Amino acid sequence: MVEGYSDCEIVGDRLAASRSRAILVRNYLQSHFHLDAGKLGAVALESRPRDPSPHTSWNGVAITLLKAKQ
Repeated sequence: MVEGYSDCEIVGDRLAASRSRAILVRNYLQSHFHLDAGKLGAVALESRPRDPSPHTSWNGVAITLLKAKQ
């Protein structure tokens, strides 16, 4: 999962920027590492970091890897 974050002041800009970042990184990973598109997602999380976090806001991209059940 690729998570996009943006700390723009305007809510609409924040959502658009965080979504664009997540999609850009997802597309890069798919094209450069030949990952299955069905197993790689993108989500816009605006500026809200995941709990628990010492940060009040984030600005960038995070990649979350989930371990598959065996």
